[in-house]
Amino acid sequence: MMVISLTDILRIIIFSMLSILTLLILSRLCIRNKHVLSKKAYLIFLSISISICFVAVFPLFTGSNFSWTNYWLYNFTFWFISISAVAGGIYLLNYDYLEVTSELNQQLKAVTEEYEAAVENIEDVVISLARTIDAKDKYTEGHTERVSQYATFLAERIGLNEKQLEKIRIGALIHDIGKIAINLNILNKPELLTEEEKSQIALHPELGEQICSPLKAMSDIRNIIRHHHEKLDGSGYPDGLKGDEISIEVRIVSIADIFDALTTDRAYRKALDAREAIEIIKNDAQAGKLDMDLVKEFEAMLIELGVLDDEYEPETSAL
Repeated sequence: MMVISLTDILRIIIFSMLSILTLLILSRLCIRNKHVLSKKAYLIFLSISISICFVAVFPLFTGSNFSWTNYWLYNFTFWFISISAVAGGIYLLNYDYLEVTSELNQQLKAVTEEYEAAVENIEDVVISLARTIDAKDKYTEGHTERVSQYATFLAERIGLNEKQLEKIRIGALIHDIGKIAINLNILNKPELLTEEEKSQIALHPELGEQICSPLKAMSDIRNIIRHHHEKLDGSGYPDGLKGDEISIEVRIVSIADIFDALTTDRAYRKALDAREAIEIIKNDAQAGKLDMDLVKEFEAMLIELGVLDDEYEPETSAL
């Protein structure tokens, strides 16, 4: 029968303490240097530690030959303490991992709060820009906000997702931002515009995109600003896009923009009745300039909102 000597016991205790100390030092280094060990790393570390302890280190400390016959009987205590030391080290590492995770979560929360605040600030800037645009042209006061409302209602009606709704809402608010760079005398001219003056106003989609290009937060809505005067048949500007080249968001804003422009006073004409305006829009849809399905939905939406007279019955035959 094997007898464990005092020397072996001391060796076991010393080795166990060294194991624990090593793991503690490792865990401290991990947390200090912000290294987070994955579960896979834990398993690899545990496997290597047990292999070294049971196969290599133990025979060296005890001076015994490695033999499966006496290994389990003679060194049960060593096994138990070694495994406990390794498990304790893993626990300590995991505890530090949880500390790091908690710290990262706090940092993420702080960044999220800062982002939300930044988004709110951007929205305030957008609204201010929209009002600035309207204020520059006395005939378009409230135009951008109305276009945004019409477009958002239509987008909700056809079931677009939240991201698309937000894109449309903000894009419609600043779709005419390029007019800031247009001569005020041209915008407020009470007579019909010359071809040169029309050409200058036609630059506002491109100018608007250029104004917003440095703002990464507005990258998703620049196409609305640039393309809200495009037509499905390619007759629009500035790029002459056709069909599927024009996004659903742009199509929606275009319809809302045209309707509000027709139903409000302009320097060169009086506002049209809502019924007259919707007929013009339907004719454009029939001619292939606007999306027919969206125009149908827009007309139905206006009826539900009470914008059109109750007696007015939409003409569906043309569509």
